[in-house]
Amino acid sequence: MTKKLTSKSVLIIAMAFIAGGIAWFSAQHYKSESKYIVQENKLYAAALNHLREEIKQLNLTSVNHQIHKNTRLDSASMNERDKVAIYELTLLDVSQADIRHINDGQKSKIKAVEKQNLIQKLKTDVHTGPLFEHGWSMKFIQKTREGELLSAITITQDDMLQAPAGDRHNVI
Repeated sequence: MTKKLTSKSVLIIAMAFIAGGIAWFSAQHYKSESKYIVQENKLYAAALNHLREEIKQLNLTSVNHQIHKNTRLDSASMNERDKVAIYELTLLDVSQADIRHINDGQKSKIKAVEKQNLIQKLKTDVHTGPLFEHGWSMKFIQKTREGELLSAITITQDDMLQAPAGDRHNVI
């Protein structure tokens, strides 16, 4: 009878150690996951504050001014509820007459190249990554010098995750 109790005791002690080990590993995983979430939230909060400040500064100093060669910033805004930043630009060297002779296929190609350029630029900005990871998008509206809509390009999280055009993957 003593041997059976001893075997049961050993089994119970082993089960207790296993359960304790599982509980300890679970707690450690939860702690490390919590630290990651806290760090991620700090990065997102910093990125969101940076965007707010950038929009504020652009509106104070750059609206209705030339910000690049032949490009004027007309407005910069953000909608936190919909998680979108919107930049409206006028291309001062492009008129309606300039684009009338360009067919829709060529316009689509130009727009695709412009979108890729914007994506590459946004990928180099350390502040935009956390925004896109939290569902933000950025919309760039370009107009001719007469105010006619030239293009409206929206960059989303999915766009930021795509490999650059022309990248090859080693897929069998």
